[in-house]
Amino acid sequence: MEKFLEAAAPKSGEGLAPPPLRRHQWRRIAVELDGRIDARFRHRESRFLLESFTEVREGVSAMEFDKKGIYLASVTFSGCLTVHDFETLYCSKYGPSSIYMVQVACTSSQSEKIFLFDIGYVSSAPTEILQKGKSKFPALYSESRKSLTDLAFASDDKSRIFASGLDGAVYMWDRRLSKTHCFELTASPESQFNSIKLNSDNQTVFGASKNGMIYAWDLRGGRTSAAFQSHNEIQPLLSVKISTLLGKIASLKEQSNIVSSPILSIDFNPCCSYQLAFHLDDGWSGVLNVNNLTVTHLHCPPPAWL
Repeated sequence: MEKFLEAAAPKSGEGLAPPPLRRHQWRRIAVELDGRIDARFRHRESRFLLESFTEVREGVSAMEFDKKGIYLASVTFSGCLTVHDFETLYCSKYGPSSIYMVQVACTSSQSEKIFLFDIGYVSSAPTEILQKGKSKFPALYSESRKSLTDLAFASDDKSRIFASGLDGAVYMWDRRLSKTHCFELTASPESQFNSIKLNSDNQTVFGASKNGMIYAWDLRGGRTSAAFQSHNEIQPLLSVKISTLLGKIASLKEQSNIVSSPILSIDFNPCCSYQLAFHLDDGWSGVLNVNNLTVTHLHCPPPAWL
């Protein structure tokens, strides 16, 4: 615009007119228009970037999602506000494919299906449904004995899912192969399973039943010579009755009437891989050492009259 203006003639005694003011060019717009990024611009922007990282390292004081869960805003103690794209932020931490594997699986004692929901989407419809296929286990009981009760994922491979059944079997699905189960971990028909768990190496499956028994299966075969003769059926590696183990504790047997009780749930100690906790229907809880099959801890609730 300066080339269209004429400088006013200097008044007497004032000398020459001062030179016109030089307006500073906007650096970022110039880069976007010219398409040239010189070394000085890169150096300057890198310094600003490092300063912003320094702001973040001072500590985040608050975070909040937007209403759709797409963006995550964070602010530091020094007042630096940053808005993140949550999917990009999550993938940078856990990898590009992990954002699509955040799923919740559930089943019901009234169904033979497993429903998987992707928590990345706000929807009541499952993204995947797994179902029991044709079983080689003899169907000796009513339809109510064919439903599923508990689920377990393999920690090293989320495509493998295990589910315990009221028909005395544990089923395994490989989601990469089929929507129906591919393996059966069988036990006696009297075993109605309430809970299952995998050990830390994902090779041994433990199931707790209503008849007070704990079963274990080795997916590699273990000591069962005919483990893979059927190719889709695995026999139990071992079984133990909790009431029998409690009866071996002399001090407990002297003061308590030990009876068999259904096992409602089991779980491994995350700090000790051979300790399997159990909870019985009569309120008793304890810890089973799966290495030597002994009960090492036990909590007995007081009798009702106390």
